[in-house]
Amino acid sequence: MMVGEAAWRLSQPLKDRNPHVPWKQIEGMRHIMVHDYFKVDWSIVYTTAKTNVPALKTLVQAMLSSLPTGTP
Repeated sequence: MMVGEAAWRLSQPLKDRNPHVPWKQIEGMRHIMVHDYFKVDWSIVYTTAKTNVPALKTLVQAMLSSLPTGTP
C-alpha cells in the first residue's frame, strides 16, 4: 500500500517523464487494497510482491539516477 500511496503523491510531470512505470496500476492496486479490501485477491498480492515489486525497484532506481543532483 505504501508504494501505491507514494506513487499517487508524485507529480504528474514526473510520471509523464517515466511512462514505462505502470503508475495507474500501482495506484489502482493501492485503491483496491484500501477501499475494497474484501475483494482483494491475495494470490495477486503475493505475485505482485514477489515478481512486480522487484522489477519496479529497478525502474525506480533508474528513474532516480536520471534526476538532476544537488539543490536548485
